Amino acid sequence: MVKCSIVVARNLGLGKKDRVQIRPSIEKFLKQIIDLNGLDLSNTINVAVENYLREKQYLTSETMETLESCSVIEKQIFECGIDSTAVQLHENLICKCFGR
Repeated sequence: MVKCSIVVARNLGLGKKDRVQIRPSIEKFLKQIIDLNGLDLSNTINVAVENYLREKQYLTSETMETLESCSVIEKQIFECGIDSTAVQLHENLICKCFGR
C-alpha cells in the first residue's frame, strides 16, 4: 500500500496549503539531483522534512488523520501523473481480463 504524505494530501486538496516562505541552504549536489530528475524543490524539501518528522514520531494525530483520507488512486496520480496511472490501470485491466 502506498503511504500518503502531507505534501500529497495538500496538493490533492485534502486540507489547505498553509505555507511560509523560508530561505534554507541546501547542499549543491542535492539541488543538482533534484534538478536532474525534474523534481519540484519545494515539494521535495517538504517530503524530506515530513519523513524526518514521521521517523521521529512528531506528527500529530490530526495530521495523520488527514493523511489517511487519501485514496490509493489519488496517491498514484500525484506520484506518477495521471497519464502514467491511466496506462498502468489499463494494463492491469487487460491482464485481469485476458489472464496475462
